[in-house]
Amino acid sequence: MIDCPHCGAATRLLIEQGKAAITCPKCGSEDTIKCSVVHQAGTTTGSFVGVGVDMAGGIGGFGGRKTSRTLFATQAAPPPAPGIDFARVFLVCVLILVAIVGFFVGMASFTDQGAQSKWVVILSFIGFICGGAGAVAVSITMTRDNKRAAAEHRAAIFEWQRQWVCQRCGMTFEVLY
Repeated sequence: MIDCPHCGAATRLLIEQGKAAITCPKCGSEDTIKCSVVHQAGTTTGSFVGVGVDMAGGIGGFGGRKTSRTLFATQAAPPPAPGIDFARVFLVCVLILVAIVGFFVGMASFTDQGAQSKWVVILSFIGFICGGAGAVAVSITMTRDNKRAAAEHRAAIFEWQRQWVCQRCGMTFEVLY
């Protein structure tokens, strides 16, 4: 008997003629299957290509790829991969742009003589320093968060690879080997 780590229900692992049968902890059915197998079996991918000719003799082509899944395969899908934080990527780009503009405005104003150009030079270099430092700081935090999310995703995939689903009652449960 194996206890489910989530609900504590006992799960039987039957060994018959070299085959292992996992029984559902809810209904006792042996009609169980790994979630990864359900997902793979219920997912199909196809591609299509077409060519057309218009009345003027122009030729055009098109194509694409289509993936379809059964509802059962969708429910047994692996955890989604972490996405890109586009807001922070945009912020880094803006900060880099501020640093570049600050640098070049400051360098162009550096040769001018006068009180007003001194303030332009000072403010430009402040923009350069703040933009560069801000871009580095945001990049460091974004990298740290991406590494954390990737580690969490690897752990979730590892857990998903141990999950089974009962084809009678639909319960999803984890089996520890």
